[in-house]
Amino acid sequence: MKPFLNLIILSVIFILLSQTAFSQEPKAEIKWYSFDEAMALQEENPKKVFVDVYTDWCGWCKKMDKTTFTEKEIIDALNENFYAVKFDAESTKPVEFQGKVHTNPNPDGRRSTHQLTYAMLGRKVSYPSYAIFSEKNQKMTVVKGYLKKERLLPILDFLGNDHFQNMKWEDYLTKNNISF
Repeated sequence: MKPFLNLIILSVIFILLSQTAFSQEPKAEIKWYSFDEAMALQEENPKKVFVDVYTDWCGWCKKMDKTTFTEKEIIDALNENFYAVKFDAESTKPVEFQGKVHTNPNPDGRRSTHQLTYAMLGRKVSYPSYAIFSEKNQKMTVVKGYLKKERLLPILDFLGNDHFQNMKWEDYLTKNNISF
């Protein structure tokens, strides 16, 4: 009798765990666009653009993807206020931006940097880096390096919710009791 009772208990536990696992909502993710997709969307519905400039060999870039970019508050801020773009700094695909076609000057070379990377980040390039553009595709700022949620979220709020129009960055940090 005892083995039969154990089988029933295990069956009930299995059913309950299965229902719990399948009833969970799908995990939210950042809606990433290509650079071209974001620019096309800008024409229809202007929004700020957040560009994550990365490379395949960058360890900190991969860490951002696994940590900061999986945080609900970051996902919500990016999806709500920005077109989020993943841009491979070593891409070989030509990209048109601000009336100019940007290319990779050595597409077959190892670690050859795309011209758009320099256009967005300037001559001092490091990975990961993030270029943020206004609704009119004007560069607002560039932020470099691995950022935890606590460092990235205030930037996304300050720019994404237009706080910069009413106050300086330092005043925003003070008002919100954020130490940077």
